[in-house]
Amino acid sequence: ITLAEALCGFVMKLKHLDGRMLTIVRQAGEVVEPKSVLCVPGEGMPIKGRPFDHGRLFIQFNIKFPTAKQ
Repeated sequence: ITLAEALCGFVMKLKHLDGRMLTIVRQAGEVVEPKSVLCVPGEGMPIKGRPFDHGRLFIQFNIKFPTAKQ
């Protein structure tokens, strides 16, 4: 994500491994730090022996900082 998104919030659409689109929302004031991880319960891999239950999906954020050339 960009530095502006990390500081001011964003709405991001991600394609899940099963083809569904997930919407990730961070509100203004919810600062995202570099390498921080968001845990999304119920969106991870299926749990063995419980095909209708899913684990947690972890999303790690990388922040694109502006360079001197920008």
